[in-house]
Amino acid sequence: MEKAFREIRLLHLGFVATWFLLLLVFEFISPVKSSLPAYFPAALGLVCITDITIGFVQRTRYISTATEILRAEPQSQVGLAKWRMANILSFTFAQTVTLFGFLLKFLGWSWNIAGIFFGVGLALLLLWTPRKIQLTP
Repeated sequence: MEKAFREIRLLHLGFVATWFLLLLVFEFISPVKSSLPAYFPAALGLVCITDITIGFVQRTRYISTATEILRAEPQSQVGLAKWRMANILSFTFAQTVTLFGFLLKFLGWSWNIAGIFFGVGLALLLLWTPRKIQLTP
């Protein structure tokens, strides 16, 4: 379990580093000017709300299943795989919100709008930091 925790922690740090690298990209590229409708950020916001909801549900489902399995059998590879899956899915759903912010900024929207997506993405990455499962109830 300790080795798996270190691996997931390293992967999490990679996702957080990627978040910062996505910000850095705008130092080297210029956003394009697009003629998208004014409701486009709101539509992406609704997609993000769905994305976050699915992320919370999947994380909770996989973590609770993994906890039950690992409490019954601490060396279970199935339980460990579910725990890994919960964390990787969480990181991916959080980064998706950030990527929508990246898209908005790349398409020429202001930081006032794109920054919300970046901020929510980082907040989710920090909220969904991997934690060790307590094997004793």
